[in-house]
Amino acid sequence: MPCRRRARAYQAALDAATDDRERCLAWIGLAAVKRVTDDLAGAQADLEQADKAAKGHHLTAEQARIHILRGNLCFPRGDIESCLREHGIALELAGRAAAAEMEAMALGGLGDAEYVRGRMISAHDRFRQCVELCEQHGFGRIEVANRPMMAFTQWFAGDTRGALAVAEAAIKSVASTGHRRAEMIRHHAAFFCRHALMDFEAAVVHADAALMLAEQLGARRFETEALVFRAELHRLAGRHAEAVASAEEAVKISRETGPAFLGPFVLGALALASEDPTVRRAALTEGEALSEPGYLRLTLGGRL
Repeated sequence: MPCRRRARAYQAALDAATDDRERCLAWIGLAAVKRVTDDLAGAQADLEQADKAAKGHHLTAEQARIHILRGNLCFPRGDIESCLREHGIALELAGRAAAAEMEAMALGGLGDAEYVRGRMISAHDRFRQCVELCEQHGFGRIEVANRPMMAFTQWFAGDTRGALAVAEAAIKSVASTGHRRAEMIRHHAAFFCRHALMDFEAAVVHADAALMLAEQLGARRFETEALVFRAELHRLAGRHAEAVASAEEAVKISRETGPAFLGPFVLGALALASEDPTVRRAALTEGEALSEPGYLRLTLGGRL
């Protein structure tokens, strides 16, 4: 279901709610949709409302879900310590509530945080635990969202061909679920593997698919990532004007959605694409400033 329709459905549920539990679930749903469309402030406000209702009625599983979403919101802001803390709290609450689905989601969130910290082995272990739990309980949508991150961490560990096999198998398996966000992230993983193997013709397919899915989802910060893919492929093919145009559009969107997420990545792409030394210096200076402590450094996969 497209995000706008989901948002309308959750708003209708909120309007029709007769008790705090129903209102809590509707606010959580609204927050989840706003996270996808990068309305981080709106999502945070909905979670505050949901949290009051959940605590007031001792809704432990719902509290776990709220902390998961809070952890997810910390990620694009570059607040990785808070991301780890929120998912850790969620995992503990999910265990108390015997909510296996929430446990799986929290494990995936912890995997993302470890991934951004560069702890690829720890991240891979968390993603593996998440996927195994999903397989045990049949949590298909959570599984398809986390399996591509196993490919990312495998790629970072140096097994590019093995990671590519995982990513491309995952793309085929997710098509029937309608989980377009998960499909998009799988294309991200496959792009990086194909790029590393210098199979640029195949990489184009994944870059275009990732951009199309990001546009369909209205996920602007992921449009940024796919535009960088295009800029890189144009640059390698010698299409300098097209490379600069894609990189400039990526920088524009990054500034709109918050440069803490992919700012150094997109500015680096612009510096590589541009033949103007002034533009290159400005992009590198800005990117370096964003890489100072307190900002999220270069993130390639970034699915949260």
